Amino acid sequence: MHTSVRRAVIIVALLFWTAPALGLNNDAIRRMEAEVAALPWEMGPAVQTVPGANATYRQSRDERWVDGENAVRAMTLLSGLDKWESANALALDIYDQTVIVIEHLDVGYIDDEDWREFDAEMVLDLTTSSLEEANEERQRRGYTTSQAAGFALRPAYDEEEHAVYWAMRYLNSEGNYFIAAYVLKLSRDGFTQIVWGGPVNRFQGRQTLDAALAPFRYNEGAAYQDFQEGDAVAALGLAALSTRLMTGRSVRGGGRAGAVLGLFGVLFKYFSVFLLAPIYFLWRLLFRRR
Repeated sequence: MHTSVRRAVIIVALLFWTAPALGLNNDAIRRMEAEVAALPWEMGPAVQTVPGANATYRQSRDERWVDGENAVRAMTLLSGLDKWESANALALDIYDQTVIVIEHLDVGYIDDEDWREFDAEMVLDLTTSSLEEANEERQRRGYTTSQAAGFALRPAYDEEEHAVYWAMRYLNSEGNYFIAAYVLKLSRDGFTQIVWGGPVNRFQGRQTLDAALAPFRYNEGAAYQDFQEGDAVAALGLAALSTRLMTGRSVRGGGRAGAVLGLFGVLFKYFSVFLLAPIYFLWRLLFRRR
């Protein structure tokens, strides 16, 4: 591995252990460093195939990339969980101090007609209560806790882009604010969630999320507008799906809809809560070392 790549990867390994109460000794930390460094991080620029998403990602020169099971392993190490459920790809920009996580789920074509039923205030309330529950688990594991501090970008659906944009501002128990921002990009067979994490002063609202989405592109025939009669259709609409993603909770839906929500409930919970930890510690350490 090239020296500069190894150095960048080691930084990634170190970042999560800045949490003061993880209870790991130096030998355990060194083993984790070695495992993360051994992952096949790829340097840019390159056009990467996003496994499982029927899409590509235009990787910049400053980004480091892993995908597939290597991305899952990286997120497992960064989050401190026993096993991260799933991640299609992970891109770290070591100069811009940001991280992009890509996750695709082929749950079927998602009808966007119900978006007018989306309730942003209810989502904010549910997010707050979800974090309260998750904080109990985070305290047990020795991590900092977080509380929602309002929307940094109020949820909105762009009908031309077939994408929902939103961002939450959080305050952790160390007194630091940080932002996790999201794009839910609909496809012919489901959706891709692109998660951006970085310093508060680097978040410029919709402009930041447009830039995060720009390198990602569905292959020909896989976009939302390529839907054809006879394609599989999801049992829940866009408003219900967005609420689930943002809060980790189901607010409606029985039968097949309830089954779909239950099937992906753990994954959504990770996105809405546990993903905050690797995002926050990742950019924080890079910022300090710059």
